[in-house]
Amino acid sequence: MDYKRTYTKSCHFQSQCTVLINMGKYFGQKKIVDDMIWSFSRYKSFVQCPRQWERAYILKDPTRIDNYYAQWGSICHQVLQEHYKGELNKGKMKDRFLDLYNATTMMPCPFKGEEKHIEAACDYFDEFEDIRKQNESLEVFAVEKELRCTINGWYWFKFIPDLLLVNRETGNFVIADHKSSDLKLGTKNKAINEKIAGYEEQLYIYSIGVQQLYGRPVEKLYINSIKGKRWLDLGFDKEKQKDAKGAFIYTVNEIAQEEKFECKPDNFMCKNLCQYRVNDCPHGYFEK
Repeated sequence: MDYKRTYTKSCHFQSQCTVLINMGKYFGQKKIVDDMIWSFSRYKSFVQCPRQWERAYILKDPTRIDNYYAQWGSICHQVLQEHYKGELNKGKMKDRFLDLYNATTMMPCPFKGEEKHIEAACDYFDEFEDIRKQNESLEVFAVEKELRCTINGWYWFKFIPDLLLVNRETGNFVIADHKSSDLKLGTKNKAINEKIAGYEEQLYIYSIGVQQLYGRPVEKLYINSIKGKRWLDLGFDKEKQKDAKGAFIYTVNEIAQEEKFECKPDNFMCKNLCQYRVNDCPHGYFEK
């Protein structure tokens, strides 16, 4: 027997099998990506940590847990939602926050910051300024309404603008989003500027859907900084809208071709925010 020839054939066969398995994996994964209904959080989850994304959307790991900051932000969102729907006046917003907070089983707040967060929310609602006070030509069009569009004519995208307004004078849309962080334009703080850029990208992607669905332009974007107690006027830049769309398409294609789904360790994220921080992730809460 020609063992050398047999070994060579065997290696070639194994190599072909590996290629076929990898191709099957790729096309199976690409089908999941192509069939997926995307959202901004689903898209950004991969950028934040590929391993977290794989566990949530490929493996469908059910062991997700919440975090204090998300719960706190959700309660603030609910109060603002009720206000802009006309169900809650300004004078009752703080009490409504406290009622909802006390009725929620909260996760532990890192760094013993619970009292600080309660005070921040109470101060915000005591001094709350409705965006319609700043611009009286604005009227509410939709509050937390789920909308769906396509990105690049292919990818289905689901989005829920916190606040969609119309300028009565121009007929154009204004999109506003509530964010927990203390944010300020023009700062030299790199971390804050990066946060604002990420939130801005989200609003530009939303603007694509709003224009697609309603056939009217978006003229301005706002961020409502809850801890900062201020509205950030981002204006509107068509080039930034194109960039946001391009970044989304690039990342989705990257996900379809990803093989390793490796962790992207970040100390604060891994120990306080990651949905899978208390299980077997080596960078999570129970790291030895």
